[in-house]
Amino acid sequence: MQTSEQLTDLRQLCQENGLDMRTDLWQHKQSGNWIMSKVGAEKLQGRNNIDIDMDVSAAGIDFAIVKVTATRTVKVEGKTTLKKLTARTLGSANPKNCTQISYYAEMAEKRATVRAVLKLMGFSKLGVSGEEEADDFARARNQASPTLEQATEQRPTTGGGNSSAAPAPSAGAAPSSAPDDADDFMAIASAIDSINEANTLDELQATWKTIPKQVAEELAVYSAKEERKEHLKRNQTLAA
Repeated sequence: MQTSEQLTDLRQLCQENGLDMRTDLWQHKQSGNWIMSKVGAEKLQGRNNIDIDMDVSAAGIDFAIVKVTATRTVKVEGKTTLKKLTARTLGSANPKNCTQISYYAEMAEKRATVRAVLKLMGFSKLGVSGEEEADDFARARNQASPTLEQATEQRPTTGGGNSSAAPAPSAGAAPSSAPDDADDFMAIASAIDSINEANTLDELQATWKTIPKQVAEELAVYSAKEERKEHLKRNQTLAA
């Protein structure tokens, strides 16, 4: 749920970025937070010339974790120089949070990309999430919700007079349908990133010691460690 001040900020952001407050966003009727359509996120990306760099952090038969870095070049206020703004985030997909079986990598990429764009452009801090985050976020399931132009700070409620509602997941968080699994996947991705950042065998060994045992036992993590070790060994041999 947003305050009246946050709603004002959100409307201003939409106007500045050419978003249609009637079609590009809708309100999640259970939590009161706002959902952005895939088209809306693409408008943001195109209008602001946002470059996307994607890397598959980990993947298996029934899961995928994708890391995305979004970059935007802007002018420094009051100067003629330019600076780059970046936002990095992860997206995951697995059987519990992705109903499109066999499309895990594609779904993880969509989630990570929209999260990064929303984060870079300031929408995430106002509680905006992408429609791909959860089935419950689909426009078809929130048809009766007010538009952003009509909305107030009052939280909507579900039917039956029950005013309590669980908050929607934030733009940087995995959908709540599988929090434990999502946390595991994120831990695996983080461990693999740390392993791949090691530049010497000593650094790799030190990094390995910091990884929790249950994460280190995952095949994807162990394989990443062995691959990095072989890579570093080859580099040392060539440098000798």
